[in-house]
Amino acid sequence: MSREFLIKDSPNNYYTDIQTIINCDEVSDLQYEYENVGLPIIPKQFHHLYTKKRSDNVTTKYVITTMCDCGNKSNSYDNCPHFANQDFKYYFESLPFRLHHLYAVQPESKHQIRTQMFQRVMNFLDASPCNLMSDQLEKQFNSSSNTFISSPKHECHVYQDVKCMFPAEWEAYFHPKPALDFSKQAKLTLSVNHISAYVILCMMLIVLCLSKSLSMFSVFTDIVTEVLSYIFSFFVSIQKQNRQKVHVNTFKPLRILAFQSFTQCFYLFLGSYCVYQIINICRGKDYQIEFQAIQTALMVSALVWKIVLFVSCRKMIKKENKFKAELEQCKQNHKLNMLSNKVGFVCVMITFQLPGKWKICDPAACLALTALKLYLLCKQVSGQMKNLSCQPIIGTDELMMRLIHQFDVGKCQIAQMDGYTYNEKIILEIQLLADPEMTMNEAIKIKNHIQNGFENDVPGIFSCKVDFITTESQY
Repeated sequence: MSREFLIKDSPNNYYTDIQTIINCDEVSDLQYEYENVGLPIIPKQFHHLYTKKRSDNVTTKYVITTMCDCGNKSNSYDNCPHFANQDFKYYFESLPFRLHHLYAVQPESKHQIRTQMFQRVMNFLDASPCNLMSDQLEKQFNSSSNTFISSPKHECHVYQDVKCMFPAEWEAYFHPKPALDFSKQAKLTLSVNHISAYVILCMMLIVLCLSKSLSMFSVFTDIVTEVLSYIFSFFVSIQKQNRQKVHVNTFKPLRILAFQSFTQCFYLFLGSYCVYQIINICRGKDYQIEFQAIQTALMVSALVWKIVLFVSCRKMIKKENKFKAELEQCKQNHKLNMLSNKVGFVCVMITFQLPGKWKICDPAACLALTALKLYLLCKQVSGQMKNLSCQPIIGTDELMMRLIHQFDVGKCQIAQMDGYTYNEKIILEIQLLADPEMTMNEAIKIKNHIQNGFENDVPGIFSCKVDFITTESQY
């Protein structure tokens, strides 16, 4: 890195003052200077990320202390024990420009990227401690809770700089606030939903056997479908423990698609049978159902309990993100079941109480509910097919910003980044132009670092693939 470019106040004498002010707004055009400030070279289609300027009038200044107080004899910045790792020194000196660049582009994931940058710095510092900080941090660290009791009373020059550049992250790191954990409540809510589904299934089976109503059969099929989906999710969770994540996630949407296609065929058969019964009623054939007090009590109880479960799922979704998809699925199931219960209950009562042509209400209600569920299933299947088609995504600036600042590409150049949609997530493909002096171990380390980081730490990423190229023909 060019110190002359980095330190604007003293371009020829880096050690003149103990503290040197870095004014990031003095950088006018980073498109041709990004290599000098520690940012990786990026593809031409992303060069607009390096030419954006801050839209506000605030002059952001960062302080880098050039006199080492970590305990080395010469007090030389270059002899600082924290900078024994040249990669960290290179990265640390690029932080002011990285922060400036982050606030110039203003990505949606700005705060998450800042947190990852701060955590990366702290990991480097933990690996290369100094005498001033090691004893303090050891005394103030609570091993039982795996957190710090308080922040250091006396920071060395590197920790002071980090504190100035990352004030919010520093506060959260040394004074963590107890996070509200609703995972146990979410698991309990899901367990209650699953158990309730089996209980309601037994209740609807009793109602169906006693009433012999097509409307009740339609309601019963809703509960059966819900129970089957829970059983399906259970077996998928077992496979996740025994198989690789990518393997399970790859075939899960295909299994869902097969299950939905089978359900569609069943609803088509049920709809055709409803049409057959409607034709028979119109021809004057008798159509008898039974609906007494016990069926009414079971239907009302099931409907009330479904409303309670629906409200509990909706409230828990707002609190818990980890099980949001499962809770959302339960909520949608309850919503459809409540509609089926209400329509089926009203129509079966009309059919039972009123004579003559009114008996057509029961098969007609079953036909209407079947048509609605068939439409929703077709919509879901269409969405699944679209998600599996791997359409290229437009605009990967957010992901490029994460790659620039959140991950270490070493001395490689970023040659290409492409993203494709898959099952509402993103398949990411990255090409890096390898440095001629790079060893195989270094390349594997960078590759695993980027792939694992994107797949584990970046939400919405299905898989990430990193390839190295050795010529500039593809750049």
